[in-house]
Amino acid sequence: MEWYTVLNNREWATLIWLSALVIWASTDKKIRASFVAVIKAFLATPILVSFVLLAGYITALVFGLKSIGLWGYLELKDTIIWSVFVAAATLFDILNISKDEKYFRKAILDNLKASLFVEFLVNLYVFNFLIELVLVPTVLFLGILLGISQTDQKYDKVKGCLNWLLSLIGIGILGYALYNAYNDIANLATIETAKNFASPIVLSILFLPFIYAAMVYFKYESFYNRLQIFIKDPQLLKYTKLQATLFCKLDLKRLDRFAKKIIFQRPTNKQEVLKLLKDSKSSKSIPSNETLGETDVS
Repeated sequence: MEWYTVLNNREWATLIWLSALVIWASTDKKIRASFVAVIKAFLATPILVSFVLLAGYITALVFGLKSIGLWGYLELKDTIIWSVFVAAATLFDILNISKDEKYFRKAILDNLKASLFVEFLVNLYVFNFLIELVLVPTVLFLGILLGISQTDQKYDKVKGCLNWLLSLIGIGILGYALYNAYNDIANLATIETAKNFASPIVLSILFLPFIYAAMVYFKYESFYNRLQIFIKDPQLLKYTKLQATLFCKLDLKRLDRFAKKIIFQRPTNKQEVLKLLKDSKSSKSIPSNETLGETDVS
């Protein structure tokens, strides 16, 4: 296998346009300064540690799957792409994920949808390089225009036209992929192709425990930080943190309920803390529109 065949034509086209964009952006001093600031922020200890742990977890998953024959070096490219655009992006979005009680259920269902096979075919059978080189920026440009057209009703006619045009392009891409899949059924129906298809799905499902652990850490860190606002006694603060951790453990809903009770009732001794923890088993008498880390402090 030649080195340049690791990426398909669509991926090469995307990489070339992305590189051109980065080179163009680097000629602007303000953009360069912003880029340096982003790198410095990324190198901050909490973020750096998070991504080191993420890399370690993904590495462990890969070796685990390899040991049982569900991962091979041919899946390396897809694993790297998944790590950057799915795993890392999900970790960056952990704040929003922590507010979505149905996230894990939706994540599992999303990875079991039949449409994923269609997406796999579309990325497996791509056009020649010159067509992809034109297609990639065209679709991106039309997508940006569609996003802008959705901001105001006066663009409704333009939005309709863009939707029609993008749908037509999508049908063309899908038709081309299905046609090639039909004529290449012998190569498509192989164990290696099945592994290529299943690898990102399996990784996404096995990645959920890591995301849950990160969410637990974020919730407790946020809770500990806000607790200092409402409990000034250092000994009682330390006791409350310990008891909350022991009582709530991985039950983040209970932690949320306890945090709300702390905010409204503000305990002054250990007995009151224990009573609030006991009461937090139930969601009764707790304002439903308050969430941990979002309540205003008067």
